[in-house]
Amino acid sequence: MHNFISPLILTTLNGLAHGAKHGLIVGNFVQQSLYSLTYDDLTHELALVANTSVSSPNSWLSLNHDNSVLYGTNYTYINSASQTNLTTPPTYTSFRIHSITHIEEETTLQGKTGCNGSAIYIEALNNPPYTVYGFDYWGMPGCAQVMSVHSNGSLNEVIQDFEYLPGSGVHGSAFNKDETILYAADTLGNAIWTQPLEPLTGKLCEPIAVIPGPSDHADPRHVVLHQSGKALYAVMEGSNEMAWYGIDEESQIPTLKGLFPLLPEELEGSTDLWANEVVVSMSGTYIWSTTRGKGNHTGYLSVFEADAETGHVLSQNFIVPTETSGGVANVVVPSLFDDRVVALTDNAVGFVEVWQLDEDKMGARPVARIVLSDQGNERYKSGCCAGAVWLE
Repeated sequence: MHNFISPLILTTLNGLAHGAKHGLIVGNFVQQSLYSLTYDDLTHELALVANTSVSSPNSWLSLNHDNSVLYGTNYTYINSASQTNLTTPPTYTSFRIHSITHIEEETTLQGKTGCNGSAIYIEALNNPPYTVYGFDYWGMPGCAQVMSVHSNGSLNEVIQDFEYLPGSGVHGSAFNKDETILYAADTLGNAIWTQPLEPLTGKLCEPIAVIPGPSDHADPRHVVLHQSGKALYAVMEGSNEMAWYGIDEESQIPTLKGLFPLLPEELEGSTDLWANEVVVSMSGTYIWSTTRGKGNHTGYLSVFEADAETGHVLSQNFIVPTETSGGVANVVVPSLFDDRVVALTDNAVGFVEVWQLDEDKMGARPVARIVLSDQGNERYKSGCCAGAVWLE
């Protein structure tokens, strides 16, 4: 989930909020569990405070506008080489957040039968009508499920099943600043879609632009908008790059402005790694991006500095190895309390770490870790840890 924040509290974000505990909810690739953690920013302690049993694994998590509802994706890995007769529609669930230790499952919705990929991503509008968008992966065609919500934020009904191209597979999305446009990262189709939203319902309209990836097999995986509304960042899974796009003020269509490697120079072009995530710190000052290693290859984390007013990328500060390959995770989640802090999830071992920028901003290191490894399967060494969200 990508929230915006007032400039009035940027000073606080740029410095540590000492002595507070912050809630973090962590999803799973295999097990039917949501893990609730707290992080103490004074002692750097990560603690497990609840393990909530739910009806399905939830690999990606997102919050509604006031953090009272959690949305999750019912995730199942689909091996297209061996599974050719898919019949289960993508499924999404909403949960009521009473507190970090009390999460209650409420509503489950399915897409139509013709959409048969695994639910992979979910995100909600922060303004009325608070519509929720889910995307499935490995289906033919790739689809988006547009879902309305009840007045309390829980999922209500699927109001639209939008079909992308037969070879499409959207793995992430972002809204423009006014939430009138959705940008869809079509990984399997190697493109970024620019789609207007119907104002009253939030339904997806036909695209006004479908922009090819910056190279063959670049494969945009996730996108995130800068708080200024003037820049969009995309992580390229196939080419292990972070792309910076300028947003046209009138059309809201992105135009490529810069492309940056996410691997050390000696590994550029390697097929042993695949990029995963790009996020922006709450003030819009730092961009964090990660890659994952295949097999025993180590993943990497990179941080960029951006102009807080325009989103222009000013510098790429460093590329450092993560502790492991990351498995299929190495997800980074920017904190809501300090610009220099992110959570990082791993399912090669099954842990959550908190990383913090060095004082000179030219490096970063883990300052906390908790191991939550649980039962995996033939694809995943550990079900945990998948996507995550900060509550405070």
